[in-house]
Amino acid sequence: MGALKMRTCLAALFLIAVLLPMNFADDCTAPRLSVLGGHDVIAYRQIPPGSSAVKGRATHMTTFAGYTFLFVDAANMELFDSDPVRFIPAW
Repeated sequence: MGALKMRTCLAALFLIAVLLPMNFADDCTAPRLSVLGGHDVIAYRQIPPGSSAVKGRATHMTTFAGYTFLFVDAANMELFDSDPVRFIPAW
């Protein structure tokens, strides 16, 4: 990953952690919790309108910039790992 992408991502994560109200940060952005409450960020982009998000599994877990991401399968985890900045949520 390029240095500029990494700095941009880290800056965004820092701003999320600092600027969001504490109750929301505890639910969605706290590094001690899984991002998006453990929902798969790859599968999330493919949900048909009106459908529910899909929870990831602890067996398919990766970490980026200190945050934990869960995935439904190894394929989604590998896709995320190939370019995390592309898939991290934009709050």
